[in-house]
Amino acid sequence: MVKVRVPQAILRAGPSQDFPMLTRLTIHEVLRAEKVENNWIKVEKEVYPGTIVSGWMRQDLIEVLKR
Repeated sequence: MVKVRVPQAILRAGPSQDFPMLTRLTIHEVLRAEKVENNWIKVEKEVYPGTIVSGWMRQDLIEVLKR
């Protein structure tokens, strides 16, 4: 699990700023981490009960939570 550590972050469709934005994330939102590619991390967020969005964000915008 990871947590957004900046006031606002962008969840993107792929691991680059060239990919379109899926949604905005706010500070302290907790996400499930899936994998890392270069300095990007793929995460999942439940936007509505039972509806999960999967996307990418820069690693420097998150904090890894202890298990």
